[in-house]
Amino acid sequence: RTPPRLAGALRVFQQGRQYGLSFDSKIYTLLICAVVELMDECEYAEMLYKDMRQEQIVPECIAVGNIMKAMNSRKYWNKCISYFSDALDAGVVPNNIMFNSAISACAESHQHEVASHFFHKMQKAYNLVPDLLTYSAFLKSLLLDNKNENWPNIIERILPEMRSNNVKPDLQFYNIMASSLLKKQSLGYNSLDATDGKTQEFDASEFRVPASLHDASADNSRPSNNDIKLSDLIAQRHREDSVL
Repeated sequence: RTPPRLAGALRVFQQGRQYGLSFDSKIYTLLICAVVELMDECEYAEMLYKDMRQEQIVPECIAVGNIMKAMNSRKYWNKCISYFSDALDAGVVPNNIMFNSAISACAESHQHEVASHFFHKMQKAYNLVPDLLTYSAFLKSLLLDNKNENWPNIIERILPEMRSNNVKPDLQFYNIMASSLLKKQSLGYNSLDATDGKTQEFDASEFRVPASLHDASADNSRPSNNDIKLSDLIAQRHREDSVL
C-alpha cells in the first residue's frame, strides 16, 4: 500500500505535469527516493527518471544512487551500469555511492576490466577516496576474474592501500574475500545480464559503458517501460489503494 503522503505527492506531481508544468531536480529526487525506499517500486522510479531526462533535467547524485542500488538489489547489473553511464553523460559528478554500485554491478556480472577502470577513474578523474564498500566490491571483482591467478598478491596489494586510506576491513569484507575465492572455481566468465539473458561486451578502454539505458529490459515477463506511461502507473496504484 502506498503511504498516504507519498500518494498525495504523486497525485500533485501528475496534476502539475498534466497542466504542462516542469518540475526541478529536487522534486524528482524526492519522489524517486521515496518511491524506491517506501514503496520498493522500480517501475515508478524508472519512469520518473525517464521523465526527468526527457525534460533535459540533470539528475542529482542521490536519485541516481537510489536507482542504481535498486537495480543491483534485483540483480539487474547491466541496467545499473547503464544508469551510471547515462548520469555521467548528463553531467552528473558521481560520488562514492554511485561508483560503489557500478563497481559492484561489474563484479557480479563479471565485467572485471570495467570494474578496474571505474575504481581507478574515481580516484584520478574525480579525486574520490575509496571506502570500505568500494574496496569490497573491487576486491570481489579481482578475485572472481579468471585472469588473476595470483590471488595472494592481490590481497597483499589491497590491504596496505586500504590502511593508507584509513579504511579498516570488517567481517563482511573477509566474508566477501573468502566467498569470492570459493566461487571463482565454479563460475563462468561471460557477462550474462540477469535482465535479458544476453551476453554483453564492454570496452574497458573507454569510460563510457556502451550499454544503452533504454535498451536493457528489466524483466522479460513484464511490459517494457517504453509501453507504460507514468500517469498509468500512478492511476493503477490509486485503484489498488482504493480497493485495499
